[in-house]
Amino acid sequence: MSASTLPQARFDTSGLDQREAEQAYLDRLDGILDTEFLQPFSATLTAYRLGPLSVLSLLASARRSIRKADRIGRDRYESIGVQYVVAGYASGNADGRLVASDPGSIMILDYARPFTITDHGHRDVLNIAVPRSLVGRVAGERHGAILSGPAAELLAAFMKGLHAALPSLPASAGGPLADAFIAMLAAVLADDDGPSRIDAAEALILRAEHLVDAWIGSPELGPVWLAAKLNVSRSELYATLERFGGVARFIMQRRLDGARAALENTADGRQIRAIAYAFGFTSEAHFARAFRASFGATASDVRRSARERVLEQVD
Repeated sequence: MSASTLPQARFDTSGLDQREAEQAYLDRLDGILDTEFLQPFSATLTAYRLGPLSVLSLLASARRSIRKADRIGRDRYESIGVQYVVAGYASGNADGRLVASDPGSIMILDYARPFTITDHGHRDVLNIAVPRSLVGRVAGERHGAILSGPAAELLAAFMKGLHAALPSLPASAGGPLADAFIAMLAAVLADDDGPSRIDAAEALILRAEHLVDAWIGSPELGPVWLAAKLNVSRSELYATLERFGGVARFIMQRRLDGARAALENTADGRQIRAIAYAFGFTSEAHFARAFRASFGATASDVRRSARERVLEQVD
């Protein structure tokens, strides 16, 4: 790194095995979040200092990020997170607010309040942590909100340009850019007092997740059945779940994620075929093909790795 550019620290999982990659990522979170990895993990992360702001450019695979009340009470991390999504989708719950973020959106997260955010597949994001003292109480009130309106569109354009320019920006630009960002964010927060523009869609996604999980092994589970149970038209359901590859793919991924969680639970003594059937697969061969295509490893590999991790922890 040239001495004239912004201070930065880079991390890449290339060349690390899965356990090393996961642990290295967790180490760089400084204990702020709990993380559940939902597929073989890979990430490229670059952290920058922009005046008083901590800026993180992150491209990472599917995972669930959780901040709980007990952790909040311990670390008292007093920052507001402003996240611009370059690519990928996420959904979750921010202290009771159903949220979802898609490419081009900006989401606010108050790290002094609980949240659970699931990244569905690889996501490329720019996260800017702003000290609470610089943005005031109103930012915390927008916890989980997707910012909208003309001012938010201007801020999104600024963050998109910043994401592209960060690696080559001179160190002298840090302070002025931070001032510009804080001023723009304040303008957006003053202008944006409505609900998240995609809360309704996210509510439908969460209802679909809960219903699919409750009926995960049922042979009835499919697009027609799910639309009827949710009391929505098939066209509305397809439009809402398009980001996941469609309704059938959404159901399939819930089944695969559930099966993987069972395989990684060393207390679950069921045979692999029994797990496959329990999660709605009608044949071992179909399960094996779908599992490997989704996770890049066989069910046996995943179970073996989970058991080896337990043995290593005992040793």
